[in-house]
Amino acid sequence: MVDYEIAPGAAKASRALAGVFAPGKVRFGLRAKITLAMIAISVVSLASLTFYMYRGVDLLTERDLTRLSRSVGITASRLAAEMDNYRKDTLFLSKTPPIMGIHRAHDAGGIDPADGSTDVLWRDRLATIFTGLLEARPEYIQARYIGVDNGGRELVRVDRRTSGAIETTPPELLQAKADRPYFMDAALLNAGMVYFSDIDLNRDFGAIEVPHRPVVRTATPIRDGNGKLLGMVVINIDFQFLLDRTAGEIPDQFSLYVANSHGDFLDHPIAARAFGFDLGHRYLLQEELPQMAGVVADRVAGFAGLIDVEGGRHLAVAEAVSYDPSDREHDIILATVAREAGLSAEARALQKGALLAGTVMLALSMVAIVWLVDLIVRPLTGMTRMAMGIAAGDRAIDVSGFAGRRDEIGNLANSFATMTGEIARREGELIEQKNALYQSEALFRETVEFAPDGLLIVDADGMIVLANSAVQSTFGYRQSELIGKPVEMLVPDAARQKHRASRAAYAMAPTRRNMLSGLDIVGQAKDGASIPVEVSLGPANLQGDRVTLAIIRDVSERRELERTLSGYAAELERSNAELSQFAYIASHDLQEPLRMVDSYVNLLARRYKGKLDEEADEFIGFATDGARRMKQLINELLDYSRVSNRPLKLASVDTGAMVTRVTDLLHDRIVEADAVITVADMPTVSADPGQLERLFVNLVSNAIKYRGEDAPKIDITVELKDGMYEFSVRDNGIGIAPEFRQKVFEIFTRLHSRAEYDGTGIGLASCKRIVERHGGEIWAEGSETVGSVFRFTLPAQTKEA
Repeated sequence: MVDYEIAPGAAKASRALAGVFAPGKVRFGLRAKITLAMIAISVVSLASLTFYMYRGVDLLTERDLTRLSRSVGITASRLAAEMDNYRKDTLFLSKTPPIMGIHRAHDAGGIDPADGSTDVLWRDRLATIFTGLLEARPEYIQARYIGVDNGGRELVRVDRRTSGAIETTPPELLQAKADRPYFMDAALLNAGMVYFSDIDLNRDFGAIEVPHRPVVRTATPIRDGNGKLLGMVVINIDFQFLLDRTAGEIPDQFSLYVANSHGDFLDHPIAARAFGFDLGHRYLLQEELPQMAGVVADRVAGFAGLIDVEGGRHLAVAEAVSYDPSDREHDIILATVAREAGLSAEARALQKGALLAGTVMLALSMVAIVWLVDLIVRPLTGMTRMAMGIAAGDRAIDVSGFAGRRDEIGNLANSFATMTGEIARREGELIEQKNALYQSEALFRETVEFAPDGLLIVDADGMIVLANSAVQSTFGYRQSELIGKPVEMLVPDAARQKHRASRAAYAMAPTRRNMLSGLDIVGQAKDGASIPVEVSLGPANLQGDRVTLAIIRDVSERRELERTLSGYAAELERSNAELSQFAYIASHDLQEPLRMVDSYVNLLARRYKGKLDEEADEFIGFATDGARRMKQLINELLDYSRVSNRPLKLASVDTGAMVTRVTDLLHDRIVEADAVITVADMPTVSADPGQLERLFVNLVSNAIKYRGEDAPKIDITVELKDGMYEFSVRDNGIGIAPEFRQKVFEIFTRLHSRAEYDGTGIGLASCKRIVERHGGEIWAEGSETVGSVFRFTLPAQTKEA
């Protein structure tokens, strides 16, 4: 015998099993019990069968009527559940992120400020969600999002074609739906409510589709935080799909009728009578089956009984299904009808011979029962002894006497042998699991204890169940001072009442709440000091009880750093403003004395040039050139100051027309340099026209100025990348060394002497400022000796913007 350490649960089961099979417990043998039970069952069954048969047609009719009522009730419940699923799907679509993303992007000029997605990208995402829903729901034939500000026109629409293909409708085929009843009725609902339309034949462009396809539409309004209607989600559902499924759940011998709340047939054994109200002739349930008129007129819950139709009695059941709780006008009535005569004939046929057959079967069963019981019980006696051995802890049982049998007893014997090995294995596993559980609990405690953030567990009454070392360090309490105390002890006195109310509200609808930077939450330490903190909350279960897990982070140092950085930022902004103002005023004030110097120098040049010596002429030339360059520098400084200080005046700018205007302005220089400029198809962007013109003038002028020996060739192109237009101005000029490709955008930076190339070093700095103020970037590429490429990006503008 092998000794095993038995887990407490297994030991308890073993003792109970041993009590069942202990010798001396059996007072009335299994053989006798089985024999008497089987005889009793046979007698009761025969008596019940005879009684049931002699009740006749009425009993069978009641049975079928009950069965039919149950079947119709189940079908009605399933139909109502399906309609409720359609309501939930409609609400689900209304809460998907692309809905509000479309409106944010539209309100912001085409680019969603939340994540930079364009209006077109949000619509594509919504179309993808619509497509996935139609793939998952074969009865959905159309999903749409309809706007309001655009006159009720569809913004996104996905259709299931008659071929089964699912397609997104191109923008040019989207239709206006503001005059449709479902649009006008749904627009009156509050957010979170769902409108159900009448069930009718589907229409496209106002005409009934052929072949006919019955539909029901669901719609829910989309409103902003102020309750303003933004649009609505609409789903078209193939109601024939539900009709076919409903017909499949009704027994074959019954005819199915489906009507709306007015009694108009939606389904009928004669197909031509369905949807007659849409096709010019109404067929009504209350006229064809008058006994069911109460279900239509009086809104009674249902009908079950016998009715007279076409000269015969029929079983009939009807039930009203409400698929729109807010409007009983949208009830659906399910009705089933079958002739009673066939069922009565079945009952009379069953009556014949029932008693004789039952008597003969009872006699034969008695003999068979005695023989079978003996055959079954004999090996069970041996199996009982084996079970008693197992209950007593014996794991080395001998099943050789039964293992060779090819029946349940043999299988049971082999199972006993397998079971003993499995019990031993499970007992070992339980011991290992217990040890692993101890280790897991120890690891959990260490993890909680050494977590950098404070961790609290609070029960439903607001009492602290657990607090780690970080909580103690932050608030100055010992663990013994926290456990079992209300969590409000960590909240300032003035805020405790509000905190209790907030905790009660959270307990009603607990959800995960992450830390929010910028939300000022203050805790109170043991010494009364205020501590700024961030808190994350989450519901959890602790030994079957609902608790709240709170993670607390002391942000005192971060808040102090934020205040310091905020001060630095304000000081820097003030300093930049003063510097920009200084540059503007200094440049502007220099204009007047410079004009005086320039005029007198020019006067000297005109009056005395050639009359003095060559050195005097040279000095006058230096003065004239210096005054000219000083004037150019001041003007460009003024321009640079305007670029930096003046607010942008954004408008839709056709960059193709803009480049054409720039080439016209530079016509003389282009002709003089024999330059060739090629321009690709250019987009429309949102930009300040004056600053965008200055940007292109500077880049094209530089491409002409810094030319090599060959005539300038300038290519202006653009491509769309990740929601940004990337413009390129490529030339075949002298190039820029790699180490200077960033430096050229710094103000007053020049790479050549004035004798080689005239200039102030402000033009590219102005270009960089213009591009950055529009939300883009600018950089230089190209060869060190031949050719340069200046690239810059601007946000793409959608057509709607």
